Amino acid sequence: MKYSIHKISKLFTVICFTVVIFNPIYGQSNSQENLLVGVWSFSEAPSIDKMDQDIKDDLAVSTQLQEHITAFYSGRQLMFTNEGAFSILLGTGQRLDGQWSLNTGTLTMLDTSGVTTTYQIGGLDATNLVLIAPTSNDLASRTLFPELYFIKSQ
Repeated sequence: MKYSIHKISKLFTVICFTVVIFNPIYGQSNSQENLLVGVWSFSEAPSIDKMDQDIKDDLAVSTQLQEHITAFYSGRQLMFTNEGAFSILLGTGQRLDGQWSLNTGTLTMLDTSGVTTTYQIGGLDATNLVLIAPTSNDLASRTLFPELYFIKSQ
C-alpha cells in the first residue's frame, strides 16, 4: 500500500485534533476525582445556613431535632479513596462503606447494602466540598440539609 504525504498529514491532523478536543474533558473529570480523594469533615454552620426556614424554626425549638443533628451530622466525615471506595463515619461512631463514582459533576455512592445515593457537586476545590442533595416536593421526603458543606481535613 502506498501512502501519500498528503494522506499521512491529514491523518496526523485528525489525531492531533482529537487529542486536543478530548484531553481537556478527561483532564477535568480526573482532576475533580483527584480533588475529591481524601477525608472531608462536615461543616455545620454553612450547612444549617442553607436549611429551609421552617426546618430552622423547628431546630430552634426542638431539642429532639438538635440531638438528631448532633448525633448524625456533627463530627461526620467522608473518606474517598483513589480506588473508588468511600466510608462515611457518623458522629455516633457508625460507619457506612461502599463504592463511589463521579460523572459530569454527579457523585454516586453505592453502599454495601445496595443503597445508592446521588449528589450534585455544588463546589469542589482543594479545601471545600459542597454536595447538593436531590430535591423533592414531598414534604415527608425532604432532606434536612439541601446543601452539605465539608472541609478537607486530610
